Amino acid sequence: MKIKLLLLVAVLYACGTKTVSEEETYDRITVTTYENKYDEKNRLSEVQWTRTSRMYEKDAETMEVTENKSTDYYTYTDDEKFTVERKSKTSGNIEMMRYAPQSEESLTLNAQGDTVDYSLRKYYDKRKRKPVYVRNINNDYVLLEDNDYEEKNEYDGGGNLRKSVQCYFDTGKKRTTYFFRGLSYEEAQKRIPRTDGDYDIVCNIEKISGDTLIRESIKNGIVSHIKKTIIEKNGKKEFRFDADMKLTGSFTELKSDGFDIHVDCIGSDFIDSTYYKNGKEVRCVYLSDTSKDIVLFKYDKQGNIVERVEKTKYFDTRNEEDLINEMLQVVKENEKKKENRKRLKIK
Repeated sequence: MKIKLLLLVAVLYACGTKTVSEEETYDRITVTTYENKYDEKNRLSEVQWTRTSRMYEKDAETMEVTENKSTDYYTYTDDEKFTVERKSKTSGNIEMMRYAPQSEESLTLNAQGDTVDYSLRKYYDKRKRKPVYVRNINNDYVLLEDNDYEEKNEYDGGGNLRKSVQCYFDTGKKRTTYFFRGLSYEEAQKRIPRTDGDYDIVCNIEKISGDTLIRESIKNGIVSHIKKTIIEKNGKKEFRFDADMKLTGSFTELKSDGFDIHVDCIGSDFIDSTYYKNGKEVRCVYLSDTSKDIVLFKYDKQGNIVERVEKTKYFDTRNEEDLINEMLQVVKENEKKKENRKRLKIK
């Protein structure tokens, strides 16, 4: 991707220029620093963070951009429940986030008090991997028809998903999905309540072949995807296939040199490698056919982040003018939809 396209986006935040003298091998470097303050119980009480982005072009000037500065304020109900309030010095938006052992809630208001974004998630357990209830409203970037939706999930005693109901308020659509383990599609059909007229049935079948666990997912009687998992001494490997057994992605989990490493491949276009140390991300590498990103993290002695550095290199070979026109068209469509949408107002 040409740097001129990046500069077109960056003019919204421009605050000065600087001559290229460092990191010429990257097109953009974004540094976020966090100044953490703690209360008498050694809990976070305030976090001041600043994000600065620099864009580089060889033999040219570099635009230096300070994208945002903000302060997070923490208040605690107890050691497990707390609220974080943040006000952006750039946009003026106020964001409030509430955290509890089995729920997360966030609300973003603009300077006029309108709801920009709202999200509520309640979970099956404290690991927060299985949502029981989801409510989402997004009035800021309206390009899709599913920005205002609700989801309700039911699990069995073993934590396996049994039923999911999704309601899309923009379109009025409602969809119910039933999940079964070890049943054929014909057997599963007999267990669906007759009152449900519009639904999907997903049957998950597992079998073991040698050292490989094979999970076959059948949706409405048709194989949708297959996952093969191989457990090894220092980790595991997962391979995802479509119904025609074409490889669509893979996931590798391993331990090496004191790191827990996760490598996620999506098709042939994207590779995500994440390195963990003591449960914390310390390095991420994202590689696609258009760019490479390297993200580095630093933490204080309490284990809270103090710095995040992201370095990006673009190698998009598409026509520069086409890319700019494509981006401008997306912006125009977004503005048109925002004008036609009713915005929620907090009283």
